[in-house]
Amino acid sequence: MNRNIRSYGLAAVIAVLCLLFATNALADMGLPMLAVVWPLSWFAFIPIVGAETVIARRIASLSWQQSLVASICANIGSTLIGIPVTWIVLVLFDALATDGGMIGDFNQLSGKILAVTMKEAWLMPIEEDMYWMIPSSILFMLPFFGIASVFIERFIFIKIIKCDKSTAIKWSWLANLATYGTAMLCVAFWLAFELSCSQAHAQLSIQQSHIDGNVPIASEFRPLLERDLLAYFRASSRPSATSVEYKLLRDAPTQSGLAFPKYYAWVKVSADSKTLCEGAARMAAIERTHFEITHFIASQDIKAAPDAVGRVFPEILVPDVLTLARAAKCSK
Repeated sequence: MNRNIRSYGLAAVIAVLCLLFATNALADMGLPMLAVVWPLSWFAFIPIVGAETVIARRIASLSWQQSLVASICANIGSTLIGIPVTWIVLVLFDALATDGGMIGDFNQLSGKILAVTMKEAWLMPIEEDMYWMIPSSILFMLPFFGIASVFIERFIFIKIIKCDKSTAIKWSWLANLATYGTAMLCVAFWLAFELSCSQAHAQLSIQQSHIDGNVPIASEFRPLLERDLLAYFRASSRPSATSVEYKLLRDAPTQSGLAFPKYYAWVKVSADSKTLCEGAARMAAIERTHFEITHFIASQDIKAAPDAVGRVFPEILVPDVLTLARAAKCSK
């Protein structure tokens, strides 16, 4: 019997190696999930053995040594034989179910979902979606690995402990429900984490693309902003203005949703060498060609109503604006 088990194990390992490394063309066809699942299963070997040892001691009334030996042997068998053999079966089943070809439109969500349910054992090459497809595929395959583990571990447990079949059945089911249930919960958290990170990254990408599409290039930024600030003051409160100076309150723009990127600056307006006014300005960068000054609060207005600053400027900038306003001077 032991010789047969060794023969089956060797055959399974050879078959797996042939499938994984037969040709470079196979690698180009996607990701064989055994290359992910098998290393992870060995990484989890010790905590799984620990949990199943405790369960074996309670159910079969064994000593700690007997429980540990039985759990180690059973898990070596299920990890060395059960996982790769089950994976091979899933690969063959998926190939038969899909006629060996691709399924669905990978540009659509429905096609990607099919890729992790009907091609879960050997994922199709959709590199930009591997971050969620890998944990999804593992989550889908874990119940199959768990069922295979139940039968393999039961067989080995009976051979080692010489217990009755009902005890071995109870132990194998409870042990694998506990360990594979925990594994599925961990993978589910992994998947949720990947999806949340992806959503945050996508939001940042959208915001950055909006910034890139509206903020002028570095060499044009200052001339355009000075031009538009001067035009704003000439058209409004300071028609005699001849120049403006500004200091950004922070270098990076503020991007909220799909609104235009906003800049905040302290601005000094002059007529020749005479300072006409100073104050805080809020500007929107638009299409890389111009700035729209959305708000300007003169220093004397800030001193008179400091609470108004927080309604226009980010909270983190309010102390700087109030400090600059106290030091500013404006003509009447």
